[in-house]
Amino acid sequence: MTDLSTRTATQADLDAYLALQRHCWGDLATPEDQARSRFDLHLDGILLAEEAGHAVGAVTLVRLAEYDEHAPKSWSETTGDGWGTTHVPDGPVVFGVDLSVRRPSVGRPLLAAAARFAATEGATALVWGGRMPGYASYHAANPDVDADKYLWMTTPAGRHLDWQVRRCAEAVPGVEVLRAIPNYAHDPESLDHGVLLRIRVAASRPGPVAHPIGPSPARSRGASLGS
Repeated sequence: MTDLSTRTATQADLDAYLALQRHCWGDLATPEDQARSRFDLHLDGILLAEEAGHAVGAVTLVRLAEYDEHAPKSWSETTGDGWGTTHVPDGPVVFGVDLSVRRPSVGRPLLAAAARFAATEGATALVWGGRMPGYASYHAANPDVDADKYLWMTTPAGRHLDWQVRRCAEAVPGVEVLRAIPNYAHDPESLDHGVLLRIRVAASRPGPVAHPIGPSPARSRGASLGS
């Protein structure tokens, strides 16, 4: 199987980025003018996964001056409604705006690349909002279980009950599940809740972002990094 690698995007990658958005999100894909804004504001924070010279995934990151993990804001507020206008050069926190992949196994390497980016840029943490798509159906059958309680429910093996929270938590070493975020984004399966996730990073000496990465069995899709 062809090796997968990640690298920083260039302006020439805009069409491939848009194609990934359309593949993952359909009618909800990031429009071209919004994508151009992301490329213009923080091109270094757009990482591509490639296989045989073709883009198979992308993660979009911005740097924030601050992020209140005790009272996290919605995705729209945190990302400038997806335009990336909240980006602050040299901000200490790297935030995951979205993740778009052509197949499930690409998510884990892109999350690992995002964590490396945060470390090489001298940030203190990578944070993002995940999903808990099993919550709506579980809550319908168990209306007394709120989002916070559901988030921490586990299987008999001690793993997170929600399959997507579980995949985020187990995607790469160091992922911390922090709390449920009410009114995070329109997501009927999660009853509009997000899941705040974090990787603390230790700053390292600057180095290349591109790294060869072998195939991974993890499933990942959309704005929920590492899901």
